[in-house]
Amino acid sequence: MMNIKNKKIFTLVALIIFLQFFNINLQAADSDKIYEEELPAQDPFAGGAAITSTSEGESNQASSFDNDINGIRLIGTVIGDRENIALISTPDGTTNVYGENEIIYGNIQLLDISHNWISVRLNAEENYDININGQIIPQEGN
Repeated sequence: MMNIKNKKIFTLVALIIFLQFFNINLQAADSDKIYEEELPAQDPFAGGAAITSTSEGESNQASSFDNDINGIRLIGTVIGDRENIALISTPDGTTNVYGENEIIYGNIQLLDISHNWISVRLNAEENYDININGQIIPQEGN
């Protein structure tokens, strides 16, 4: 009886020692190569230019604004407890993250950020709302 227990213990210890020689490397391979994919300059999901539909008696908004504001496209917003940020595409094709009271492009300043729209000031005079659908709406009092 004692002999069987000793054999089991000896076999277990021998197995543990034997398995020590087969050190299996389970760590991830170190790689210095970073594969970067080039992103498109314009939003592929935009579906067209940021021009609103026109109805009777309403003029095309794109023709009445400065060319810089027509190229501004709101991609998305993040509303936080301390800071609100907006992901905005500019006329030169870049997409950046902006906070409130920052200059977006040229003479366009970001004033306010909400869930579906941003408020911008053009030429330090006129204020406009740009919604996520690409509509540019002049604010009251312009």
